[in-house]
Amino acid sequence: MADIEVGNYGVFDDAISTGNNLNSSLTDYQSSIESNQNKLLDASVFQGPIADNCNEALTDLKTKISNIISNITTINQNLSAFKTSYLNADLDAGKIIIGEDGKITIPKIPANMKASASGFLIPFTNDVAYKVTSVFGKRRPPCEGASSDHKGIDIVAPGGTPIHAVCGGKVLSAGELGGYGNCVTVQMDDGRIVYYGHCSKVTVKKGDVIKAGDVVGKVGHTGVASGDHLHLEIRKVDSKGHKTWYNPQSSEYLGNSMPGKYKV
Repeated sequence: MADIEVGNYGVFDDAISTGNNLNSSLTDYQSSIESNQNKLLDASVFQGPIADNCNEALTDLKTKISNIISNITTINQNLSAFKTSYLNADLDAGKIIIGEDGKITIPKIPANMKASASGFLIPFTNDVAYKVTSVFGKRRPPCEGASSDHKGIDIVAPGGTPIHAVCGGKVLSAGELGGYGNCVTVQMDDGRIVYYGHCSKVTVKKGDVIKAGDVVGKVGHTGVASGDHLHLEIRKVDSKGHKTWYNPQSSEYLGNSMPGKYKV
């Protein structure tokens, strides 16, 4: 993913790690006390009131250490829960992206745009009225020649509306592409390719390196289209040429096992 910054959420992990290290040290200390206490109790010369008082103090110390360990464990559990809540809130607000490797990043969002729940940008500026009219998957073809197995989503917006890149990457193609009409394809850093189809005009060229928010074209109805709209599609091709399509609206694109998510 291009044009991003590393987030500062590691402070939670640092605090939890410190707590775990402290607990480990306390547990070792507690074990050492118990070992020495047992040796003293086994010693025949260690008898009488003084020995009893010493044994009681050591037992009390072990109990206090156990309480401290328990409290640190509770604190760590709360920190972990708070981190999860904090991350989910920022994720839902579109403030962060969680990549395939679990790395947290913060997208740089242009002032006149907003991010979706995944951190990808909405492809239009805030003043544009848009509507998703055809979702990913099986559908009734909207016009002759259109597929019933929709590989992306269709977003209706006024003709000529600038289309902004939902993420950064390298332009693989820009121009006429069969049923897609005038289309721009952009490959992201992770290998996925974003298709911007049915443009009335493309404003980038093959080989350009763009960042999220850059204008790649304008809304139109070229190719197989029933009216002005943007066809937004995300796919990936593996080394053997096998293609995988990703639902741009899927909430499953999150975490280490999935390649991200996109919502509009």
